Amino acid sequence: MLKSTKYSGQALFIRLSDGNKGFRWVQLDSIDWGPKYPNVGLSMAIEVLKPGVHEYYCFDGEKACDGDEPAKKKKLTLTKPGLSYYKFESSGSFFVWDAKTNKFLRAWNSE
Repeated sequence: MLKSTKYSGQALFIRLSDGNKGFRWVQLDSIDWGPKYPNVGLSMAIEVLKPGVHEYYCFDGEKACDGDEPAKKKKLTLTKPGLSYYKFESSGSFFVWDAKTNKFLRAWNSE
């Protein structure tokens, strides 16, 4: 988690190995509080999401995430760790690596 020193904002990054090429940083989320809230401290929290069965409502980009349908919890079995992510006055979510698309997917686990 990084806090900006130039504006009231923060972001969640993860450092990934690119094999023999070294490492790269991937931004998973960001918050820009804007000029109305110039001195907001870090408002995010993270923790490792252990392998196992986890409930969620939807993944980013799914129709179920657009709020037009009643939310129904689903179950996802993780064989590798993920990253739980919470931020002030927001729904909880988690990120998991999708080997098929070679990117992180975000699932929402609270309303």
